[in-house]
Amino acid sequence: MNSEMLHFLLLPCVVIGLTVFGLFCLRMYRFSNFTVDEASSHCIKINYFRVRNTLHPDQDTHLINTLSPHRFRLFQRKRIGLSVEFLERMTRNARFLRYMGWNELHLSIQSRDRQSRITSQKLLVAAISCQALGFALLVKLHLWMFRMALLPFITPPNFADLVRSGNLLYLYWRARKSALSLARKYGDDVYTRLAEAL
Repeated sequence: MNSEMLHFLLLPCVVIGLTVFGLFCLRMYRFSNFTVDEASSHCIKINYFRVRNTLHPDQDTHLINTLSPHRFRLFQRKRIGLSVEFLERMTRNARFLRYMGWNELHLSIQSRDRQSRITSQKLLVAAISCQALGFALLVKLHLWMFRMALLPFITPPNFADLVRSGNLLYLYWRARKSALSLARKYGDDVYTRLAEAL
């Protein structure tokens, strides 16, 4: 009875502790007053077509049918490495868009600009979701690389598993759209710089 009660109390305490720690880390590692110009100078350009083609699960079927098992394994390892690179860029950009979103939300509350506040909130939700999903997918890809290195005789992983985890490109596109909408109010040159950076 006591051990059941201990488990019943321990789980919520652990969840609350991890949530508080996560929120503390988000606050501690965030830039304050991160402007649209700073976001455009920190973000790295991403080629959507290459990312989509690399992550698309139909590539697995095509590659299995056209390559030998050995060459498929080598290509799949290279593809996982490219995917890691793309996802790291996307989560990095999402982090800077989140910083920008916090700043824009703060400014919109001060100026009582309802439209900017709504757009800033959309940016924050999309950027945080993009970061969380990107982190989960990066963990999965690193585990795949580890598994392929440790057990080279098993079948290489299938990218359809990543698609089932969530649509990172869609979340990133939503964050990008909201960020560009906020950048438009600063003028065409600011908008163009951010669009080129994203």
